[in-house]
Amino acid sequence: MLERFSECINLTAAYFESDAPNRRILEVMADITVPFRGSPTRIYHLPGTSGWSAGFYGCPTALRLPRLAPAGIRFGGNGNNFRVTIHWAWGKTVRVELATDAADLVWTPLATLHLADGSATFTDAEWTNHPQRFYRTVEGDFKP
Repeated sequence: MLERFSECINLTAAYFESDAPNRRILEVMADITVPFRGSPTRIYHLPGTSGWSAGFYGCPTALRLPRLAPAGIRFGGNGNNFRVTIHWAWGKTVRVELATDAADLVWTPLATLHLADGSATFTDAEWTNHPQRFYRTVEGDFKP
């Protein structure tokens, strides 16, 4: 498996869910770092992990934050529902918050979701009762 990974010349992103590997570990597994050198690979790490800096083996690093993906508007059996899927890291918990005024963003918690397999879908059945709604996710140790 390491051999296949080391031959990946088009690697564009790598995702770490723990602290940055120490140099000794990277030297032992040198084949893993070969694709990173001189490539446009961006390294993503989770908030709260340590040892990361602005660069990792010459590649830029960035926080891996929750990402919202439209799941479409569902019409049918239980009415008009706005749905969005949240993608992030396995086992993390996020809170979905709502604001109704773009000029005065006052965020109200709507739901807490546990991303057991790295994603979860949020449904807002009330979206049609408001002229506009803004959503965001907040990561943390929330109780679902």
